[in-house]
Amino acid sequence: MDSYSALLKKQVVGNIVLNYFIAYYLSAHTLAVIKTIPLQAPQENVMAPNMAGDLMVGSFIMGVILTSILTLIVRKQLNAFEAPDSVLPSAIVKLPQNLFARAIVMGLFGMFLVGMPVAIALGLLGVQQVSTQDYIFYHAIYCALLAGLMSYMVVKRVMFERAYATMPLTE
Repeated sequence: MDSYSALLKKQVVGNIVLNYFIAYYLSAHTLAVIKTIPLQAPQENVMAPNMAGDLMVGSFIMGVILTSILTLIVRKQLNAFEAPDSVLPSAIVKLPQNLFARAIVMGLFGMFLVGMPVAIALGLLGVQQVSTQDYIFYHAIYCALLAGLMSYMVVKRVMFERAYATMPLTE
């Protein structure tokens, strides 16, 4: 039987690998006809593919979907475990107990605390456009790292939930 730390590592690594390939596949198949991806959408077509929009909106969507699915998977996996004596609380326990609210918070986390700063940093570094092939590769790496961070937070929150199922989560 796996330990809590082994389950955490397996979920984080699995999500990094899975999300890299998902992001690469989706980007390669949706952006293949475009030569370059601009940082911002042109004013005449605000719905055109662009890095800033993709980073922010994609991060939000990833947060919502990953949190929703991973929470249910980990809850099911934890049924095979005995509750540990303790799971050290951290700031992660402040995530909402309600799954829908937690998914929205994780989406907003990805959008505002990761996606927006990366988009701003690209602008500050003078990156105005990138070749599509380069963008697909770097975007897949970004998605993999973000998925690893989010999956760590989600799994830790579910483990805390499981360890302290009988204790109230608020003070």
